[in-house]
Amino acid sequence: MSTPTTTLVKRNTTAIYSCKQGHPPVITPGKLTPNLLFDFENSAYSYFLFKDIRVEKEVSKVAGGLQDGWVQTWYHLNRAAFDAAGFPAFMVTVRESWLEPRWEQDVKLTILVSHQGSTPITDWIMLLEATNALLHNHVCKLSNTDLRNHIQSHIHPDTMTTATVAELHLIVEYDKYKRSLKVVDDAHVRSDELLKAAVKQLMLQPPLFGHHTASNHNTASSSTSTSTTTVNNSIAHTPDRVPALTTKEHTLLVKHEGCFKCRRFYTSHRSSDCPDGFPNKTSYVTLTDADALAAKRKQGKKEKPTKTAAIIPMPTAVVMPSAVLGEGSDSEYVNIPFFVPHFFLDCSVGSVTASSIKSICALIDHGSDAVLIDPALVDRMQLKRRKLPAPKEVVMAVGNGK
Repeated sequence: MSTPTTTLVKRNTTAIYSCKQGHPPVITPGKLTPNLLFDFENSAYSYFLFKDIRVEKEVSKVAGGLQDGWVQTWYHLNRAAFDAAGFPAFMVTVRESWLEPRWEQDVKLTILVSHQGSTPITDWIMLLEATNALLHNHVCKLSNTDLRNHIQSHIHPDTMTTATVAELHLIVEYDKYKRSLKVVDDAHVRSDELLKAAVKQLMLQPPLFGHHTASNHNTASSSTSTSTTTVNNSIAHTPDRVPALTTKEHTLLVKHEGCFKCRRFYTSHRSSDCPDGFPNKTSYVTLTDADALAAKRKQGKKEKPTKTAAIIPMPTAVVMPSAVLGEGSDSEYVNIPFFVPHFFLDCSVGSVTASSIKSICALIDHGSDAVLIDPALVDRMQLKRRKLPAPKEVVMAVGNGK
């Protein structure tokens, strides 16, 4: 049994085409379509050549292969005229009599609305050419120039851009244009495959957030409090730095306006611009409530800083906990981090010509690093204002810049 022609025309019939070498082609009962008649005609010519059938006998030798009852009745009623006219004229009459009206225009429009999409360029062009072959010897058949223009305007957008840069539109010869376009499209497909592989590899990697925790190797705790303590106490640190803050130390520093870096209470700076740096690991002692109370008493003897409201007269988005909101303490001042650190993402990149994928650290553009809130929103929400230990100067990208 021969393989039917594959085209863009949808199959909408129960009839089946079949053929064996040395035997006439057959179309089983059902609706005739351009695809079926195209395959039937091609196989008939092969059969005539193989059996050395005389021209005047061609129609009578294969007409029985159109097995639909209506078609057979139609043939027998006009048998003498069909046999005398010859096989090419017989096939023209079959198409005119048994295909849908304006079938040739439908086939042409099917070609003209076709896009490459995700289909490889070679497969798509073969479908176009096979569909166009259904219009053989018909005025609706597209020329090679017409096909070339359609291909050029309906290929994948990425392939179209690359082809334009490579000036493939200047190639006039149809076959040469197809070969050149295949090279460009293959490179595009390869690029997509590398990108998908890189994304898949990235998704399989565990998330990285600055520090690697040893808690990944520990057994999960049975309670939330135990789990939190395990994570905080198991953060990896280098030998020349103090251990990471515990949950209690972090709470004390927030409550008593301390610095997370030098770990002193009631400071006028933040961690990002800390002038003192980390404490000496050999002499460092875990912070306690007594240390915080002692620092508070000592702070009470000093001159209080100028009371400056932490309100910026320019509306912006709140990206982190605002200094206006505070941390729920009764202190007159608040030392919430005024700037947030930059965010980085470990990822992998590759290219069409790359033999391997390279790992890089990419900076994430998260907008403003300042933590601000519109004073009008504070008034509308009736939020409580707290003062900063020292004024903060902010330069805005909009308005007058201040």
